[in-house]
Amino acid sequence: MRVILTGRDTEALELVRCGLSNDRTHICIPADFERPEEITRLVSEISTCTRGLDLLILNAGFAAAAQLEDTTISEWDRTFAVNVRAPFLLSRDLLPLLRAATGRIIVIGSVVSEQAYFGQGAYTASKHALSGLTKVLAKELHEEGILVQIINPGGVDTEMFHRLRPEVSPETRISPDDVADAVVTLLDQNPSAVTDAISLRRRNKAPWS
Repeated sequence: MRVILTGRDTEALELVRCGLSNDRTHICIPADFERPEEITRLVSEISTCTRGLDLLILNAGFAAAAQLEDTTISEWDRTFAVNVRAPFLLSRDLLPLLRAATGRIIVIGSVVSEQAYFGQGAYTASKHALSGLTKVLAKELHEEGILVQIINPGGVDTEMFHRLRPEVSPETRISPDDVADAVVTLLDQNPSAVTDAISLRRRNKAPWS
């Protein structure tokens, strides 16, 4: 695949690009998903790079650790801007490119798309909303052959999770590579069957908890 990478950190994007095979064919487009005008620019630049989009992975996320009574309006708005509004805008505005390639959308949700955790009210609400958005997109795009699927991992070894749950040992966290492997599993699945959602839990967590 020719990969288009986006995110706020230009240096981090470049490091990922250089780690890919044929790195010169891949493209980095920095963008801040909290700002709708940045998403508009991103979509415009993507449209100049390709005539069709085979796969859109929606992976950006933001979380603030606070009980609901202590959550500020700015924290609430930022969480929903990144976790819900940005996926909505990207899915909507990139649909012409997805249609041109009969592409697919894979959403990276969270265990809190289905559960609730103390002190993560805004994040939990936003991920429940993202799950609902995914289900509606899947229904609306089904007849066009565009798959929309979601992966809901538990605690992944990222900077954001460390900030939210510093008490959880890195050794017990899910590796980002495990989430990537789940994406590959969806892509490799026989087309006669469809997996709508994948849930990943940390190994030390009991099943269905």
